[in-house]
Amino acid sequence: GRRVNIPSVTLNVGDMIGVKEGSKGVIRQAKMANKRSVAKWLTLDEDKLEATLVALPTRQDIDYEVSESAIVELYSK
Repeated sequence: GRRVNIPSVTLNVGDMIGVKEGSKGVIRQAKMANKRSVAKWLTLDEDKLEATLVALPTRQDIDYEVSESAIVELYSK
């Protein structure tokens, strides 16, 4: 794989993301403090701290309020 340090990287179905070895200890400690559910479009290997994109998310998969018109307005400037 390749190292990526930008949160807006474009992924394709089947791509795997992981945590570099030096950061795994910090992530494991943070994970114990904050247990979250895994998105429907990801599979997670908690032991390896790796996730695979198994599908692209749809609008129905996002369970919080989003103002699409505000996003379009922002990017149309």
